[in-house]
Amino acid sequence: MPDVERRQSYTAIVGETVVLRCRPNVSEDVDWHYWVLETSPPYCVYSNSAMHKRFEDRMSVDRKDDGNSYDLVINNVTVGDAGQYICVEELGLGAKHIAKLTVNGKN
Repeated sequence: MPDVERRQSYTAIVGETVVLRCRPNVSEDVDWHYWVLETSPPYCVYSNSAMHKRFEDRMSVDRKDDGNSYDLVINNVTVGDAGQYICVEELGLGAKHIAKLTVNGKN
């Protein structure tokens, strides 16, 4: 289990680009992180260095050279993108990042 939980709220307008931040600050050598969209059922948006096919046309993960940044970039935001996203590294050693995205406007 992550020892820290970090929460942030984001608001975007339909059609904008939004960046959901994830910086777990793990000192261990970690191979990958994952992003999950908490819906019913939950969707794994990004895992093992790959975007899920459902999301790859508008979403990407911006990995920094320091290996400690896994920001989720959502282009051309839609109302359907609203929800809670969670970023956690594979071993659960770092902080769990929870990003709540609110989207205003109409598709």
